[in-house]
Order: sequence, then structure tokens, then C-alpha cells
Amino acid sequence: FLEPGSAYAQQGGVSAPETGIAPLWRLDLTAGLGYDSNIRFTPSPESAVSGRLRAGLTRQIRTPRFNLTLGAAGDGTVYRPFRDLNQLNYSGDLSASYLISPRSTLRVTDSFSKSYTTESVVLIEAGLFLPRTVARSNDAMIVASHQISPHWTWNLSARHRVVHFDSDLLVDGSSLLGRAELSWTPALRSPIGLYYEFGRATRGRGLSADAHSATLFWERRFGETLSVGVDRGVSKLLSQGVDAGRVVPTGAATFAVRSAKQTF
Repeated sequence: FLEPGSAYAQQGGVSAPETGIAPLWRLDLTAGLGYDSNIRFTPSPESAVSGRLRAGLTRQIRTPRFNLTLGAAGDGTVYRPFRDLNQLNYSGDLSASYLISPRSTLRVTDSFSKSYTTESVVLIEAGLFLPRTVARSNDAMIVASHQISPHWTWNLSARHRVVHFDSDLLVDGSSLLGRAELSWTPALRSPIGLYYEFGRATRGRGLSADAHSATLFWERRFGETLSVGVDRGVSKLLSQGVDAGRVVPTGAATFAVRSAKQTF
């Protein structure tokens, strides 16, 4: 029905709601053991063994035009011999999509969590490796998608992330990303397109940096689980500093394997 572009799909592109599936409850219970060779992230390493128990509950409601998924989870981790690191974490998420018309879809997602920095999804996706402290994060996104014709699709999206730390050594931060994308699919599962992004990163007391970028992308999909892609573009940073106003080339090659979803 909708064939969003490669980079957009990595962001969580929208698809039409599924039909004919009754409301569903799902409970997940997991347990695990871990080992950390430098548990406190210090010059004098101290190792620790940890044990974790996690419970998650998910509720799904699906109709011909509307999908809603609500999730909540909590887990407890016990560290030996450092009992002061024992931690109770929690997380929650919401995902809703609505089929406005046969060609248009709107999707809203939001997730929040309280965990150690080494386990925060927002920080891990940003590639940050920080000292172990408690982090509270929220990640919200809205996406609108419209199929102009059988081969052309446009997407508009906005994403906002916030992270707060329970430590004076780390500075709180947030990011805002806006995106407009136009894609063309000349052959099945091989979209090509162009997108423009505006990003703003803020840290501390209002210190911010803005960036603009334009990128061409191509993707080839093999079934529902495998895809390869290439993108190339330019980015301009608007902020104070040595690189302010500088235009730099960007590019990437991707190889992705997605697991099939199962419901019980």
C-alpha cells in the first residue's frame, strides 16, 4: 500500500493499519545474568555480577482503520558485591496509527524510561558511552504519509527526544528533528528519493546547535526481512564554533535484517 524510502523506514515509517485482528494482551517474563569488568567506570576497574528479572505487559487494539499498542515494563537488577547499585527500572510506550484515507496514514509514537545510562535506548542509539548513572528519557514522534500515485509517496515527520540525568557530572539534553521526504518506487521494493532534515540539539541551559541536510537515497528490499541501501548528501551546521556554516558531504551504506513479528 505505502512504500516509504529507506532512511525513512529506519526511522519507523508508517504503514496502513492491519485489519480483522481482535484486541490482544501479551505478557513477557525474562530473567538474565550479567558481568561488568568496570562497573563504576573508573580508572581502577571493579568487576561485578548482576542478576535481572523483567516483566512486560502489552495491549493491542486493531481495527480496519486504527491501530493502538500500549506497553509497560518493569525490571529489577541486583549487583554483587555492590548493593548500592541495585536498581528498579521502568518503561512505557504508545504507538497509534490511523488510516485517514486509502492513500494517507498518520502515526504517533511515544516512549519513556528510567534506567542506567548503559541501558538507555536513546543513548545507545546516539552512540554515547557514559558513566553509570540513572537516566530518564522520553522519545516522541509523529509521521504523516501520503501516496501521491502508485509510484510516488511523500512523508512528513517530527521527532523530539529528552534525556535527564541524576548526576551533576552529566548535562541534560534534548533534540528536535524535522523531516520532509519524497520517494519514487519504479520497481517493486526498490524506492529512490530525496529528503530534507532540520535538526536542533540543546544541552544545559539553552545552548543549542542547528543543522540542515539534504540527502538522496536508494534501497533494495528482498522479501520482508532483508534490505540494502545507499544514501549521499550534504549537511550544514549553524552554530558557534570552528565548523559553523561549514557544508560537509555525508553518505552511508546500510544492510538490514528484520525479524518477523509473531502474535499469540
